[in-house]
Amino acid sequence: MKFEYQRKVATLNKLKKRGTNSEALEKAKAAVSHLHTRYIVDMQSMDSTVSEINQLRDEQLYPKLVDLVENLDDVGCNVTICKMVIMWETMGEEHDNQCRIAAILRDHLDLSQSPKETSEHHHQRTFQLLAVVQDWHMLFCKLIDH
Repeated sequence: MKFEYQRKVATLNKLKKRGTNSEALEKAKAAVSHLHTRYIVDMQSMDSTVSEINQLRDEQLYPKLVDLVENLDDVGCNVTICKMVIMWETMGEEHDNQCRIAAILRDHLDLSQSPKETSEHHHQRTFQLLAVVQDWHMLFCKLIDH
């Protein structure tokens, strides 16, 4: 819907620049307005759905998981389940660490000066590097075989 809206806005702008008849212009404005309204309604619906999912997770799923883990401790937790709990806790901690590192990098990197596309020269050099690495790999495999 967003792309359709952007396409209709572009069409409307073209009509305005050309100075076409007012009927076609009004028709295009109405279509843009209608799509904009639908887009806003859909975004609000999506936000509402996400909020409901988050609420279900926080108010229903999380307490049940906590109860499950606590009950496992009470009944002498199975070794495999304990290892899984530790694994998931570790994965959660590592994910949090990675998110923090990514946020720090994002704050410190200035990408405004970086080129948007790869130049032909860079593409050629990368291809040349690929060929050299492939040759090296082939020779290395021969060395290991011998």
